[in-house]
Amino acid sequence: MNWRDHIDVDSDARIRRSGVGVEQVLSALGRGESIERLLEQVPTLTREDILACLAYAAEALNRDCFCVAVDRQA
Repeated sequence: MNWRDHIDVDSDARIRRSGVGVEQVLSALGRGESIERLLEQVPTLTREDILACLAYAAEALNRDCFCVAVDRQA
């Protein structure tokens, strides 16, 4: 999956065909919304658009990787 086929990142990351923000899609998935529910709510979205959002986020995290120390004894 090449997210660049689906997402524009001019000023902020948006799905090309629908104009929906990548952050909106990721937030909805993070709240527990299913892909099927998102497709029902936003008919201009495709499954590939949603997967492109996940691929974009994975690449962004990999590129801007940061580590957080966790004290497991606390």
